[in-house]
Amino acid sequence: MGMKLVLTIKVLVSCADKLPNLDNHKKVITYRTPTKSQKTTAVSVMEASLLKHFNKDETFWMPLPDKPNIKL
Repeated sequence: MGMKLVLTIKVLVSCADKLPNLDNHKKVITYRTPTKSQKTTAVSVMEASLLKHFNKDETFWMPLPDKPNIKL
């Protein structure tokens, strides 16, 4: 018996266009344009409520994917 995994890819949303609804999204995947001094990756999972503190023109977000529905 094989395993079936379905993956839905979502698009990044600019914070300049829309911030996440905190009732629906507690944590989100974020991408921030890295600066020259940053030594870590610009992609992370963080609390959605923190996005309002970042530069809206350089920050993008997307909801976390649904938990996988794997039947073994």
